[in-house]
Amino acid sequence: MKNFAALLFASALAVPLAASAVAPRLSTLPEGPLPSVVYRGDDLPPEYYKNLGGIPHEFEGKTDNRSYSLWWHNVGLDGWAGKMRGKNRHFNSAYAATSSRWSSALYFAVLTREQEFGWMYQIHATPNMIYLEGSGFAPPATDEVEYAALGGIRWDQIEAGFASLRM
Repeated sequence: MKNFAALLFASALAVPLAASAVAPRLSTLPEGPLPSVVYRGDDLPPEYYKNLGGIPHEFEGKTDNRSYSLWWHNVGLDGWAGKMRGKNRHFNSAYAATSSRWSSALYFAVLTREQEFGWMYQIHATPNMIYLEGSGFAPPATDEVEYAALGGIRWDQIEAGFASLRM
C-alpha cells in the first residue's frame, strides 16, 4: 500500500508536466518565413514534367522506411560521390529536392550531369517544403540550403524552366 501511494503521488505530479505546452527542441521551419521561390537543377526538360503533372518525388525502387526519412533522402548521394561512399538510392524517396540558393540548383543542373546542358526550374514554394537544416539533423552539405518537397512539386508551382549550358 505504501508503494501504491508513492506511485499515485508521482503520477499526480507527472500528469500536469506532461500536458504542459513545450516547444520542440528542433523545428522543421527555418528561422524566417518560407522563401517565396525555390530552385531546382535537373536533367529533364519542362515538357517531360508537364506531361507528368509536375516533378515527382525522387529515386526508383520500393517504398520502405527510408522513403520518409529526410536523412536518407539527403545522404543517398548522386553520381560518383555516392558510388565512392557505397550509397545508393534504390528506394522510393517521398521528397523532391529544391534549394533556396540559385547556385546550388545550378550545380545540380550542369555540374553533376554528363550531358552538355541541364534544366533550371524556378518553383513557387509551398508549406510541404521542409528546410533540411532545421529538420533535426545536420546535412553534410549545408551550403545547398535544401528544401525537400514532400510528395513532389505540382506543375502549377513551376514558374519558369529553361536550359542552362555547361561551361
